[in-house]
Amino acid sequence: MNQDPDIRELRAFTILAKLGSYTATAREMGVTQSAVSHSMKRLQERAGCALLYNKGKTAHLTPEGRRFLNEVGKCLDGLQNAMAMVEPGQQDLNAVIGESLALAILAPVLREYQESCPRSRIRIRTALAPEVHSLIESGEVDVGLTLQTPSISDMENVPVLADQILLVCAPGSEPAKQDRIVAKDLSRWHFILPPAGGVTFGMISDFFLKVGARPKSYVEIPSHELMKGLVKLGLGYAFLPEWSIARELRERSLLALPLPKSSIRRRWVLVHQASRKLRPNEQTFLGLCRMACRTLQQPTG
Repeated sequence: MNQDPDIRELRAFTILAKLGSYTATAREMGVTQSAVSHSMKRLQERAGCALLYNKGKTAHLTPEGRRFLNEVGKCLDGLQNAMAMVEPGQQDLNAVIGESLALAILAPVLREYQESCPRSRIRIRTALAPEVHSLIESGEVDVGLTLQTPSISDMENVPVLADQILLVCAPGSEPAKQDRIVAKDLSRWHFILPPAGGVTFGMISDFFLKVGARPKSYVEIPSHELMKGLVKLGLGYAFLPEWSIARELRERSLLALPLPKSSIRRRWVLVHQASRKLRPNEQTFLGLCRMACRTLQQPTG
């Protein structure tokens, strides 16, 4: 092919191949019959061979024209799909969420999101906060809902949720009978902690340093539900966000212990590259996340 064809020539060719009439093709495209004829002449010159031949008042494909039509159809379909992907109503949601929060809010958020943006395809993964920065920076994901850390300070941070980490125990355990918890107590106990490398693990480690405690032992568990189950069995004491144990605190199947000297507070933020604004579908996702997070902050009673 001597030159790249014009997209209008390709569309005219596919319509003419279907209808077989220059007049009908011109009517379909809203142009003159002469314009269609000139387009087909240019297209065949660019192709360097005959794609069409006329028989009476109808146009027919040559063997080269049939092969060309097959490939042109694939190209036009691909172009249409590409255009649909960047169309406002077709914008994809490509996000990463901290696993613990995802388990708490993702079901209602996705249900409402799919109703609000029915043509948007969704891709969501989970990751620890330190991983979020590199995922967004590399362009693998567009937005992240994660714990705020210094490593994502160079990105746009939109507040979503503020929470508090509580130290919990089983009702019949030794700490449940104490009026006050001191550093010496913390150094004797076995703890159930979130995975090392995460923001929460780092905050708990800082807390131990601040109060001068050195835990006897600990195990890392990635699931809030499993952590709660192990505490109820008397296998250790866990640091958990208040919203994740609201029901257990009401039922008194878990008890919150007063932390000596200080509290552990976190901030969840929606982050994205500062060089761009949130797209409409991402703004919808953000609003739904905020609404879902508000329900987590209801008083435990």
